[in-house]
Amino acid sequence: MVHVHGPLDYATSARLETEIDQLWERVSGGYLVLDLQQVTFCDSTGLSRLITAFADARQRQTTLLLAALPLFLHRTLELTGLTPFLPVRESLAQALSEAKAHCAHTDGQQPFS
Repeated sequence: MVHVHGPLDYATSARLETEIDQLWERVSGGYLVLDLQQVTFCDSTGLSRLITAFADARQRQTTLLLAALPLFLHRTLELTGLTPFLPVRESLAQALSEAKAHCAHTDGQQPFS
């Protein structure tokens, strides 16, 4: 799980990319949850980073879940037509529950507690 806070823009999206890149090996074939509840702004670079993370996850056979989006970000995804492609969960608890259920179904092979 990655907690994203503050602006997700040109100045910060590289940091998010670095954080995610460090997790791929650990979550390969499982779930990666991005907690976006504390995001205060998202520009086109931030949206691009989310799209790239989704594509990278698919390539690694990993499920990426976007959790607890602020209203402005949810609206942005709707307006840009991205909601059918990016799996959004209403709350962090819902995303984690889904990931844990998958973990239980796969004999606990993923690193969730």
